[in-house]
Amino acid sequence: MYNHFIFDIKTKNLDLDDVENVFWQIVNLLNLTVLKKEKYIFENGGFTAFWLLAESHLSAHYRIEDNYLAVDIYSCKNLEEFENKIIEIIWQLWKYKLNKLKRNF
Repeated sequence: MYNHFIFDIKTKNLDLDDVENVFWQIVNLLNLTVLKKEKYIFENGGFTAFWLLAESHLSAHYRIEDNYLAVDIYSCKNLEEFENKIIEIIWQLWKYKLNKLKRNF
């Protein structure tokens, strides 16, 4: 079973460093392996960040004009086992709506 958590977040004055800090906390919590990190910052301050993991990926997309951040956590590890801890990490900075997808073959 593959788990896919998508957080829809309304926020203002977002800093990419905050997102990277959240990603590191999730990586450490789940004992994930970071293979590559990429980011792109738009002229208006919005950004896209993507971390390729051995176990899948983490991504964030911030639309500054809408004050909207989407955080995507996808892994072959059992995210549900760590759901409360992941929510605590996200909740430190943002109010959110969580969408969970269970994927299998």
